[in-house]
Amino acid sequence: MSSKASSTTNMPQTLITDFDFQISESQFKDISERYLCSLADHLDGLASSGSIRNDEFDLEYSGDVLTISTGLKNMKYVINRQTPNRQMWLSSPISGPFRYDFADKSWFYRRTGEKMADLLDREFKELYGVNCEFHSFERNFFSDIEI
Repeated sequence: MSSKASSTTNMPQTLITDFDFQISESQFKDISERYLCSLADHLDGLASSGSIRNDEFDLEYSGDVLTISTGLKNMKYVINRQTPNRQMWLSSPISGPFRYDFADKSWFYRRTGEKMADLLDREFKELYGVNCEFHSFERNFFSDIEI
């Protein structure tokens, strides 16, 4: 992967041309929309079952954006799709922003190789003290996807 230095910082800026997309734009739109909707359903199920115990926990899925209000100290997760890059972007109140690429039926962070589901499992366990099974959710979701 090549990178180009930004004129304002020493951080490399990844170029869209650096990636070989594994899915077409239309496939990305379909998969990402279904993923966000299914993830919202998974989270809603966790809250409804009492696995996530917080009366202030709230979800909003609108357009291409899933906002997860944890109910803890105004901490929010925002997950949205970026169609031109074919990426899912996640903003975590604990660990900051991430850009996830699609490969091998998973969303993964190129800099570390960590899957989005692994980050969510770790951070939600830290927040709520329970295993929220995001890894299982993702595996089950992608087992039904034809690519």
